[in-house]
Amino acid sequence: MKCGHGMKLAVSLAICVILSLFAISSLASEDGVISTRYRDDSYAWTSDKIYVSHGYFTDDDDEHQDCLGPVHYDVFCADRTTGKAKRLFQSVQAEAVQLFADQDDLYVVSYTNHGYKDGTNEWDFYITTKWYSYCDVIVYDTLEEKTKASYSIAMPECTKDIAVYDEKLYLITDKSIYCCDNGSTSGLYSFDGKSENDLSESHMVFENGRIYFQEDDTIRSIDLADGSVRTEWMINDIGHTLPFEQAVKLESYAGRKFNYIVANGVIYSYDATVGITMAYDTVSKESFIASLKGYHFSVFTDGIMKAATVEKDSEQEYSSMDYLLRIDENGKLVECMERNELYVKDVSIPVGNGQYTTPVDVSVIEIDRIDLLKYVP
Repeated sequence: MKCGHGMKLAVSLAICVILSLFAISSLASEDGVISTRYRDDSYAWTSDKIYVSHGYFTDDDDEHQDCLGPVHYDVFCADRTTGKAKRLFQSVQAEAVQLFADQDDLYVVSYTNHGYKDGTNEWDFYITTKWYSYCDVIVYDTLEEKTKASYSIAMPECTKDIAVYDEKLYLITDKSIYCCDNGSTSGLYSFDGKSENDLSESHMVFENGRIYFQEDDTIRSIDLADGSVRTEWMINDIGHTLPFEQAVKLESYAGRKFNYIVANGVIYSYDATVGITMAYDTVSKESFIASLKGYHFSVFTDGIMKAATVEKDSEQEYSSMDYLLRIDENGKLVECMERNELYVKDVSIPVGNGQYTTPVDVSVIEIDRIDLLKYVP
């Protein structure tokens, strides 16, 4: 069971499906931890390999499982030149599986949340007052082609977001932020407000030894060297600014996977009050307009951002357009390539080196090849 954004829990299953159709996200950092996500599948890569965790359904799944997402995953490795793929791990059973490539190691991180009514042992989808989560980590040596470490973490909290940075696993739950070093877990921060980061909606971001996270409508950061916490910037995001129904509809078209991104010490975020993209310099403590267009970020990797704009016509109908962006010398966002991917089959999933691949349908179980294409500048 997933415990994401509060808004998501209240949305009907039909809208949950719509939201998932166009979900692409990237968890890349300047320190070389690479990971991209599309729908329920996760992608990671090195200079010569592409890794995919692919979710699928089986005949034994519950009849409503297609609304909640897969709970069965296989992990594949593909050659970047030929696209030929082989299976590394089979039938990883979890609510979510995320891959991270950190230098020569591949991290296969899976977690499952269980929600219960307080005072009972009964699982409940809509009314949950007690959480338990289980997280399993496999560290795979890509050079030796073997597992070098594995460990598990269990806690009475709901795991919402996961990431790997500098050979450590970071967890954001509904209550706290944790750092896990080879199975040894320590707390970094306890929330007074609402924990807003989520693997499927708003990822945590790392840059220059700091983790940036969201509490209520405020971005804070933690210095991972000394544990000090710094309040950065209050953002006017969709969930905290717009009326509920309008926010749900806008998010369904935007495909937003980051409420904010951080690059070169600057935080970028869509401002829902005026519909533009604002930025905040964490050094000068000054904010500025990054673009007069309102960008909803889905990918940040290889020095580019993938983002969508959402327009509304006179009949209040929404439409979406995808862009690839770069940051200019003044910190402004500049379009470097335009692609309308919303209703075409070749939705691009960036996998580094200027290449992208296309989605694998959830009905496919065996992957023997991954198509790799080049972005055209």
